Amino acid sequence: MMFRLALLLLFVAPAFANEAKAPALPPPDAPHVAAFGAQDTTCLEWSDACQVCIRKTQGDETQCSTPSFACVAEVPVCRGR
Repeated sequence: MMFRLALLLLFVAPAFANEAKAPALPPPDAPHVAAFGAQDTTCLEWSDACQVCIRKTQGDETQCSTPSFACVAEVPVCRGR
């Protein structure tokens, strides 16, 4: 009897476990964070929640931070003009 109960718990318990869901990934056609600045030339600071890119004035070279290995990128958004 105990064996059957242990076997039942072994197979039923994982069904009730709370599994963390991964965050939604950006669509495959979403621009890369560095390319976002070329599309929106008036934006001076933008981010995809993993990297932050800046340029001092319109037309300057873009500089981006290094993303962490555990970061999940989102769709890039402008944070400053």
